[in-house]
Amino acid sequence: DTLQSQIARNARQVFVTDFSDKMLEVARTQLRDIKNISIQKADCAETSFSAESFDSVFILNLIHVVDDPPRCLQESYRILRNGGSLIVVDFTGYGMSFFKKMKLGFRYLRTWGLPPHRGKNMSPDELVFLVKSVGFKVKDVQLLQYGANALYLKGEKK
Repeated sequence: DTLQSQIARNARQVFVTDFSDKMLEVARTQLRDIKNISIQKADCAETSFSAESFDSVFILNLIHVVDDPPRCLQESYRILRNGGSLIVVDFTGYGMSFFKKMKLGFRYLRTWGLPPHRGKNMSPDELVFLVKSVGFKVKDVQLLQYGANALYLKGEKK
């Protein structure tokens, strides 16, 4: 059971987007049996979605790899309805040992090859600052420490 399928069970319609053709193909394969999911190519900094057209935006493992995280968050703000929820879950090396970072780096290389560019390792405070600077109200932020560290943030469009 994937995270996307769990989300789809609780939503009328889910749009899964990515800029990578490889990632879109993975999504099409994994999610092919879920009827209320639409998969499409989109640039997180400039989507084709209408303003204020979504109740929720869920950003998964994106903020640390995009060139312009504020622009991605501004677009999320634009497409969210007032009072809409922003959920960010994003990898971070913050708080991880050098050894653990190296181990995860090798695993990434084996699975995906070289990353497009070096990721950013944000702290919870840095993510909160970034999200607030775009206009969101931050409801919760946590550093999740399991196999890999991740930041979890829930925000709301004011």
